[in-house]
Amino acid sequence: MMAQSKTDSDSSVDYTHCPIPKTHRRLVEAHLLWHQTSAQYQYPEAFRANLNATIQALRNVTFVLQSEKDLFSNFDAWYAPWQERLKADPVLQWVKDARNKVVKQGDLETSSKAVVKLITWRDHVLAELSVPPELPPALILRNLPLVKFVSNAHVPAGDLKSAALIIERQWSVNDLEGREILEALAHAYGLLGNLVLDAHSYLQEFACIPSNGDNAHFSSMHHRTGTLACMVLGIADRTHTFELSTRQELEPVSWSPRDGPKPEAVVARYGVETLAQVAKWQEADPVLLAERVLFMAKRMLRKDKSHIRIIFIRDGKGIWHPIMLNASNRTEKHLLIRMVARFIESVGGDALIDVGEVWTLNLRENASYLNIDNLQEAPGRGEALDVTVATREGILKTYQTPFTRGRFGGIKLGETVQLTKYQPYYLQPVFEVWGRQGTVVLPDGKRIRRIWEPDPLDTCFCGGPKRFGECCKRLLDALSKPADIGKEINSAITTRDFVRAEVLARAALAQYVIWVRQHTSPTMHVARDLHRLFVELDVPALDAHVRQLCEVLTTNGHSDSCLPQLRHLSKAVGVPELSVRVTALATELLIDLGDRGGAVKEIESLGDLERVNDTLALLLATEITDLPAHKKREYLTRAVAGAFSIGDELFAELRLVRHLLGGGEQDEAIRRLDSVIAKSSGKNSERGALADALSLRWKITENEEDFRAAKGELETFVDSEHRRQLAVLLMEHGDFDEVEAVLAGALNTADPVGQLITIDARLRGGQINAAHELLLSIKSDSLAARLQYPYAVAFTHVALCCDDAELKKLAAANLRQLPLSGSQMTGHVNDLLEALTDDSITPRDSIVARFRQLFTRTP
Repeated sequence: MMAQSKTDSDSSVDYTHCPIPKTHRRLVEAHLLWHQTSAQYQYPEAFRANLNATIQALRNVTFVLQSEKDLFSNFDAWYAPWQERLKADPVLQWVKDARNKVVKQGDLETSSKAVVKLITWRDHVLAELSVPPELPPALILRNLPLVKFVSNAHVPAGDLKSAALIIERQWSVNDLEGREILEALAHAYGLLGNLVLDAHSYLQEFACIPSNGDNAHFSSMHHRTGTLACMVLGIADRTHTFELSTRQELEPVSWSPRDGPKPEAVVARYGVETLAQVAKWQEADPVLLAERVLFMAKRMLRKDKSHIRIIFIRDGKGIWHPIMLNASNRTEKHLLIRMVARFIESVGGDALIDVGEVWTLNLRENASYLNIDNLQEAPGRGEALDVTVATREGILKTYQTPFTRGRFGGIKLGETVQLTKYQPYYLQPVFEVWGRQGTVVLPDGKRIRRIWEPDPLDTCFCGGPKRFGECCKRLLDALSKPADIGKEINSAITTRDFVRAEVLARAALAQYVIWVRQHTSPTMHVARDLHRLFVELDVPALDAHVRQLCEVLTTNGHSDSCLPQLRHLSKAVGVPELSVRVTALATELLIDLGDRGGAVKEIESLGDLERVNDTLALLLATEITDLPAHKKREYLTRAVAGAFSIGDELFAELRLVRHLLGGGEQDEAIRRLDSVIAKSSGKNSERGALADALSLRWKITENEEDFRAAKGELETFVDSEHRRQLAVLLMEHGDFDEVEAVLAGALNTADPVGQLITIDARLRGGQINAAHELLLSIKSDSLAARLQYPYAVAFTHVALCCDDAELKKLAAANLRQLPLSGSQMTGHVNDLLEALTDDSITPRDSIVARFRQLFTRTP
């Protein structure tokens, strides 16, 4: 079956678009032959024939690659490091020598042995025996002195009652020092597969490799074994399992994948809605996800009166797999956990959540009862719902909720407790896998922690649609210093080489996301203080990288790719706090594009906002969703408290001040404003916040001293955004002629924002015809989506002031075409529509406030 599945996958390889088709074919050929060899494991002649063919196919991969060297721009420079790496690997050297022997001298001298293991909650190797390859496992077992072997293993009697025996068949050769031969060939294949994949990356052509994630012929960096997942699982084809007490061979135990319930089914059956849903950003935190699983498990237990055993396993790509386990006794439980461990090893699983019912017993009160196989019959036993979360990085938490059953089967839950000294010994096989995968052995024998590495076949970490190997990898590999990329971006922007700037900005973002996955993500829950420090640095840094890339993409005419890239990044970044920030940036982008409905859906994808503390996300939620005043104040206060930078904090504080003013809390607003002014004064990086605060203070006090302070601060800026802000300040002060002077540059360059502000100033100054003339000069069909709303409002004001029937009709049409979101915006548009049809209503509500909301939102 395994070999057939690989044949099926072979048909999906499009060699016509492969940069090295001959080499790629040889690699696939070796893969298929490996599985044919595995399928003939019990048949010596067929096994040897396929083994010889597999060895030759593996050796031919490098031969054929060198025959295609002319396809590379500098093959020798690229291949030299690989050549040294291949020469240093003892297994590949054995493959080389074995191929020569097979071709020139005949078959390898192979030996067959059986490894006998006793299986309890841990593995005990009882014996390694040389046996004829055709000898049936049952006959091997019958001739073993089991009593002696088991006695030497010193296994407690209680564990022996549920123990199993596994007989694993192994072929080997002397030169492999006892290593199983298919395992060695799988290692060799994995290394050669990495070589072939790197060649594709160097040539930046991946069209021949399926992009749906089913890359059957290449191992993933996230699996950590360096071996194909199917080859890791191949050990099951050469093992046989027996029950120790009866010596009867056991049928293979099984598990079954379980799809998550549909949201509507959850609501209907368990009576939960948003609280039951898990947002994508929460999946990055296994502890947070375990708490959500516990919440749902309680609901399910109450409703269904039982809870099946489910283990959720997160693979190396961050995807959670729910596995339903059906073990009828402890023996099957031991075997199933080994299957779980093998699956984790094959997919590089780094986290699991185990949920199910357990029996409990107070040993102080029942010290004489030691029969753990029948714990449900023990006097004083209890039942509990058990949720355990464990990760490769060292997280281990168990939540236990005792419960009792009523007379008619009803479930009464007790208080959930977190067990502090609980050791889930049954997970020992998983911990052993993580012990191997979590570290690497250096040439000197020293073992160090293994860091996360990007996979060339992953969607690129810049968020773009290409794979990492064909997008940013080659550039990042060529950088001598990480800081070099920042200098090159600045240079490209200065010389207006925006194509180069985009390539570099992508690489810079990918580089930072990789850094986050390697350093910030592993510290979650195991080094909280360090994690918090990393996050405080990462949020503003990642924010800056994303904004830089989106700005360059827009300049290059690729603005349409910003949103899908942000959505991919929110899933790929691997840290909840950063995932939320990227989703907030996507929300902000949708607002700027004029899609407020899409922005609302984007912010709602974060789930329960009571669990969100990101400053930008909370600020945007108060802006685009209909919240009561007290809830807005709560969110804005949390936005201030949760800020990761002084800039975010001051911006959030200013938003809170405006909210307080809207609620009539002027004293509290001024107190907070003065705090912002004090914190931002003298800090060059916070001059923008100081200017905002001074301007806002004058609007409250209408004090000339405050006006001069705000004007003086704004006059120190030369950028267009602050020039507009100065113009608004002057207009509100009544200095309409000065507004024209400040915005002269904007009018000369036909800047639509400056034009719209000038229209408002002319209307206020009574220059209605001049305002009308300027309005007609704006090319409305080329306006950005975010300007459609203020343009429609400005058009309405001009139409009302001119009292022109045709202009009013056009203004009403513009208003009706606006995509509206939120009661405040809808109410304002309805007021304007009413004004257009009611001659007794005069123009009101300046557009200036709308501009301030649109152009001073970003921290």
